[in-house]
Amino acid sequence: MNIESLQPRFADPLIIYLPTTMKVSAENRYHTDIRISGFSSEIEVKADHGDVIIENVNGPLILDCGHGNTYVTFAEVSQSSPMSIINSHGMIDVTIAAATKASIELDVPRGALYSEFDLPGVETDQKSFRKGQEPESLTKKLNGGGVPIMIFSSWGDVYLRKK
Repeated sequence: MNIESLQPRFADPLIIYLPTTMKVSAENRYHTDIRISGFSSEIEVKADHGDVIIENVNGPLILDCGHGNTYVTFAEVSQSSPMSIINSHGMIDVTIAAATKASIELDVPRGALYSEFDLPGVETDQKSFRKGQEPESLTKKLNGGGVPIMIFSSWGDVYLRKK
């Protein structure tokens, strides 16, 4: 399914309902947000401008955001394929279950890393987040390691939260 330019730039949101097991690919070339919720299959998102909000998904997930913030909340983290979350000019906020098995590669060259997970080499601040020093590039195993997840923000902070 390909849907393109169905409404003016400042119109009400376009809402599309699909089966939760369908593979989803979304691209945004305009100043609007993308919101995807409740999928248990592969998701691919490319957004030039606007926020990307991905909620209650399992992945695998390939996400590339140019100018906007990125919010991802996993219901579970699929172990079937590697994932990547990339943002050029904005922050990334990822929430995953505390028991998730993953090998996380975090790269934050011009921002800071904040994590609720215990990542060796990342200090704890007063809000019980662990803050990495900039520039930050880490590869860490959560719960013994698992699916590779690459998180990269060129010009923004990265938040890694427990659910």
